[in-house]
Amino acid sequence: MLIRSVVHEDETFALAVEVLAADLGDIRFFDRFTTLERLVDHGAAKEVLEFAFVHRLPLAGLDEIALNHQIGVPGHLDLDPLAKLACIDSWHSRWLRITSLKQYAGLFFPSLRDRLHFAVTRRNWDQMPPPPPLGKTPILATSGDSVGSAHQEPPVAWQLAMKRAVRDPGELCRLLELPGHFADSARRSAGPFGLFVPREFLVRIGVGDPHDPLLRQVLPRSEESDEIEGFVADPLHEASVTPTPGLLHKYHARALLVTTGACAVHCRYCFRRHFPYSTAPRSTVAWRPALQYLADDSSIREVILSGGDPLTLVDPLLAELVGELEQIPHLRRLRIHSRLPVVIPQRVNNSLLGWLQSTRLTAIFVIHVNHPQEIDAEVAAALGRLIDAGIPVLNQAVLLAGVNDDATVLATLCERLIDLRVIPYYLHLLDRVAATAHFEVPEARARGLAQQLSERLPGYAVPRLARETAGEASKTVLL
Repeated sequence: MLIRSVVHEDETFALAVEVLAADLGDIRFFDRFTTLERLVDHGAAKEVLEFAFVHRLPLAGLDEIALNHQIGVPGHLDLDPLAKLACIDSWHSRWLRITSLKQYAGLFFPSLRDRLHFAVTRRNWDQMPPPPPLGKTPILATSGDSVGSAHQEPPVAWQLAMKRAVRDPGELCRLLELPGHFADSARRSAGPFGLFVPREFLVRIGVGDPHDPLLRQVLPRSEESDEIEGFVADPLHEASVTPTPGLLHKYHARALLVTTGACAVHCRYCFRRHFPYSTAPRSTVAWRPALQYLADDSSIREVILSGGDPLTLVDPLLAELVGELEQIPHLRRLRIHSRLPVVIPQRVNNSLLGWLQSTRLTAIFVIHVNHPQEIDAEVAAALGRLIDAGIPVLNQAVLLAGVNDDATVLATLCERLIDLRVIPYYLHLLDRVAATAHFEVPEARARGLAQQLSERLPGYAVPRLARETAGEASKTVLL
């Protein structure tokens, strides 16, 4: 267990945290990761171990920090993101407006509140104003939500939606009334890329239907264990186009920042499921080499924020990063690739829209919808908020066997997107990443489906059928 860790120390004050009697039962929604090694294998957990990025703590679903083998939590506690997550917006110089640090620890780790001991040295502490009221924004969720709860209750904050996402195949199958053998197979097949499904997405999956197209996208299946020739960990050779950690420079005039390894849903066909996210920067300080690379190459005019999913980061951090990009004079456009507006639509909030509208860069939003069933009223409203704010929204879909390899399904999706003012942008062939061969649609069939779309829909509603090939100067448009 974590017994003691110094988490902040500078010339102004020092804070020492001592956890007395914590046990594994104190870990909410994360109790399957009972060793540090298993914990570190989980994408979001890698970031949780960095206390400087405490704003990402809800992504791992932890109510408390409790690690095995007496492993300490490393490093420096940056109080800025802690305050931003708590919605504390009143500051006095660089001082957090608090008289009791224990109160704020209680906000984030309520069941440990009486087991935290702080040792604080301070200067001019008594001159600090009183703290804002606690509980302004609920950070931690409770268990026991049903499949339909996201629609029966007002939407929760997006961080809570991340926290209460379903991670256990057994729970997923219970909620969807599926036989237990699907859960057993999922546990055997998932590997380090575990199940992660927000309840907002779960309510759109048909109960009792093992062939539901949305379920097929998120439930690990035995086929993931098959080793198929030609399906590899890095099919696009992204490691070879990474001039500095977290930055991909594949194509002329644009570059991509891998902002995080966390996602709001684990899509089983993900082409970055094996990406070495541990090497990617996790703060604006760590992004400086990538920012310098962008500044040094005047041919780059567009930056793409990707991941993982960039919108799993809190808005103050994203706004700070975009502010750094704005300082590079030759950058003109900012593209954001995210699935959050689809799987957790409440992520499109005023805070997000605020920094998107205020940037000098032309913002373009690219979402990812594969099937019309993914678009419910909440998603439609979220997309409307983006578009009404003046942000163009495009959609990229992946052609997936058993999900959308049907002309009627694809046509319905495209028409639904157009009705919502979203432009169907690309229909991608599957990237041949290991563990995804069962999703592949043969190219000849893909061309036939694209031709049928062209015959059914107006040109502006037809996405370009495309394939990405390692080393090529651009995507290959097939139709």
